Order: sequence, then C-alpha cells, then structure tokens
Amino acid sequence: MQRLHRAGLKQAQESVRSEFEQVRLYRCYQPMVVPGLLQIANYTATALESVNDLLGLSGDDVAEAVVERMDRQHVLHRPDARWLFVVEEQVLHHRVCVPDVHRAQLKHLRAVMSYPSVSLGIIPSDVDRPLRWPCEGFAMMEGPGWRKVNVELVSGYLQITTPSELALYRDEFDALAATAVHGAAARALIASAAESLAP
Repeated sequence: MQRLHRAGLKQAQESVRSEFEQVRLYRCYQPMVVPGLLQIANYTATALESVNDLLGLSGDDVAEAVVERMDRQHVLHRPDARWLFVVEEQVLHHRVCVPDVHRAQLKHLRAVMSYPSVSLGIIPSDVDRPLRWPCEGFAMMEGPGWRKVNVELVSGYLQITTPSELALYRDEFDALAATAVHGAAARALIASAAESLAP
C-alpha cells in the first residue's frame, strides 16, 4: 500500500487508468464500502483522506486524486465492456461520510443501475446463505489476453494471476451474485437505506 502511494494519491490513481481502459469484463464484490468506480466525488474524497491518514502521507493531493478517479468512471459507458458489481446490503448503511454525502451517494447508485454496461446486485442482510458467507472485497479484471484479481488489504494490495486461484474467485463471485437482488428489489434496498438517514 505504501509503495503504491509513495508518489502520492494522484499518481496511484493514474497508475491503474490503462488497466480499466483495457478491461472487457469486470467483476467486483464489496462487503464494506461502495466500489470506487461507483463513488461520487465527496465519498471518494473521504475514502482517500482515510488512506492519507492511515499511511501518514505527507502530500496533499486528495483533490487531484479525486478528479482522476472521477474521470476514470467514463469506462462505465464503454459499449465493449461489462461491469458487474455485487455489494452487501450493509455497504448502503455504513456511515463513512456525512449524511448529505451518504444520501447523494445512494442516489448515484440508483442512477448507475440504468447504465447499459453496468449490473449492480445487492445481497440482502436477511438472505439465507449457509454456503456463501461474506468474504474479503475483490475485483476480477479481464482484458485482451490477461486476467487478474485485486484484493485490497489494510497493509497493501494482493494481486492474483494463478489460473486455479482465479477460478476460485470467479466461482465465489458467481455464487455471491446468485444471492443478490437486482432491479426493483435492489432499488428498494437503496431507498430504504436513504430513508434511514436523519433529515
């Protein structure tokens, strides 16, 4: 983590841009926070300020890093790629930012569900899941001739490229996605989370 951010938050965001522009199929599971590609600017700013604090970075380029991440979201409109997201319902409720930002973030999630290349599934907190418990958040990326899984840890990033391990993550994602709700049911969960916020 420190090595990735050694040159600053903006540079770290820029360093992954080309990968996202090459991706043809993206699967992301997140049990804790809104996935980066689905974040609004103020939510991202809070997330990156947290990274700054955790790593004790001396630079002050959060604003520039936010601009870079927001610009990267243009990939969600690419007609040649598919972006599949599955999040736990608790992601909608974690208070990682102030209520106004939280509310705006939830509204944005409803908006991105209408993008033709995006699928957002939400695993309800009360769903029966004896065989598929929540696990670490991960993103599986597939481009022309390459596949990998990125797992973000407190101390750094784990990058997986071994075929047998990639298969495990693909199967795990498919199983988690099978427990998720989509469409109107997912929008209802988002609306419920928004209603739970203090006015």
